[in-house]
Amino acid sequence: MWHIWSKRKKTWTNKKISFVSILIATSVVFILIFTRIAPIASLPSFKLMAGGLPIKLTGYIFGPLIGATTGAIADVISFSIIPTYIHGWYTLAFAAAGFVPGFIGHFMNRRWKNKDEVDKEREKKVDNINFFITIITLLTIFTTVLTFIIIQPESVFQNQKLIKNKWLFLFIATSGTGTMFIATIVFRFVLKPSTFNAILPIVTFSAILEIINTPLVSLGDIETWDLDEGFLIILTGHLLISPVKIWTNMVVILFSYKIISPLIYNKTGNSWGKQ
Repeated sequence: MWHIWSKRKKTWTNKKISFVSILIATSVVFILIFTRIAPIASLPSFKLMAGGLPIKLTGYIFGPLIGATTGAIADVISFSIIPTYIHGWYTLAFAAAGFVPGFIGHFMNRRWKNKDEVDKEREKKVDNINFFITIITLLTIFTTVLTFIIIQPESVFQNQKLIKNKWLFLFIATSGTGTMFIATIVFRFVLKPSTFNAILPIVTFSAILEIINTPLVSLGDIETWDLDEGFLIILTGHLLISPVKIWTNMVVILFSYKIISPLIYNKTGNSWGKQ
């Protein structure tokens, strides 16, 4: 038993810490590059979108605690190199970007834990459960955003800088989860089972993160910039870029995960099989 524990501890020390360090550095580099190319990337919402991808990937592969720690460290390091905007709410959003994927990945991929061979019937049952979880999550978030926007007074949208029409705003803000809901159902019938099952947790945590991080970044904006617009106006403004972030997360993280996970776990199949 001690031999097994020592072997796992050594594997974590020599290999996994190296990959975590690389992903932290990648997150910081992404932030620095995007900030140099487009100064708007220094704004917290865009900064999180640029540097958050490696953080989400770290959480998804290594778990929620490592993911949360990676996110917080990446935010502090990037600020120390290029001082822009920093606040506890922003750092919490970066930490959530690592924690949520780690939690969802651990939960939805639990069937692979400590098992070299998986019973096909049980595997199919878990796949169906994960599909149901993803669909319910997308539908719940879509309904929540839809209801939130509908109940807002017209004055909230009149103060928006980009889109002042409430119904056009509603269409754009809900298009991310709406199209992802439809795409998930289509993917079930057109994609290979291995690819489809890898997509499900990524879609789920991408949607959940938008609900969590949008208010966190909005709170940080208000307290950092001492804005007069009010929380609701800032919050609804951030909802406009949610569709882009959801789809970007799914595409980039899926391809990155397919490439990186076999390198970490020395397994060309599902990375949860042997750790």
